[in-house]
Amino acid sequence: MAGRRQDETTPRIDPPRLRGLITGDPDDLRADAGRDGERFDAPPLAGRDLRGLVLDGCALTDVSFEDADLRTARFLESSITGVRATTLRAAGSTWRDVQASAWRIGAAELWDSEWIGTAVGDSKFDYLNLQGATLRDVVLRDCVLEGLDLRDTTCTRVALVRCRIGTLDVAGARFVDLDLRGSSLRVVDSAAALRGAIVDGDQLGDLAPLLAEAAGITVLPSVDRPE
Repeated sequence: MAGRRQDETTPRIDPPRLRGLITGDPDDLRADAGRDGERFDAPPLAGRDLRGLVLDGCALTDVSFEDADLRTARFLESSITGVRATTLRAAGSTWRDVQASAWRIGAAELWDSEWIGTAVGDSKFDYLNLQGATLRDVVLRDCVLEGLDLRDTTCTRVALVRCRIGTLDVAGARFVDLDLRGSSLRVVDSAAALRGAIVDGDQLGDLAPLLAEAAGITVLPSVDRPE
């Protein structure tokens, strides 16, 4: 990492430019539909089949995805605020140049998804499952993540800023500049797979026992040494 410029490791985020949006009809939000340049405020989407839906340059606010099916949906250059769901079913979905905030999710089923140029802020997930996902230029800021599953993910320029992370699982993941500085980590599963991550000094101290265990190093109390 020494000698690399900060802008080479920092996620590159361009907020969506949403101007002149027209009010959309929630009935148009359905499986395999495509909507462009529309705003949807508190649309009744609970329980709806939204597989393959494409939102491009749209704003979605105050929405419940309870029992909705968002598998393979695509969200492009959009703002998505105030999402609620006990289970968010969105495996294989795409999130490109999205600004998201104020999400309250139980289990987020987002395995095999793609996240590019996307920022998520001020949100809470009981379990965020990104297993097998591809993340590039992604920021999670001021989020509570009771469980974060990054198994088998590919992460490039991903930053978790001031997040509280309960259990982080990274088995089989591939990291290039996963920046964890400033976030709290309670448990890390498969700590040896953190190669490519960036941590601060305090985090390194917390991770030391896990890294020693992963390397097969036994740590015992100090003994007196001869002069």
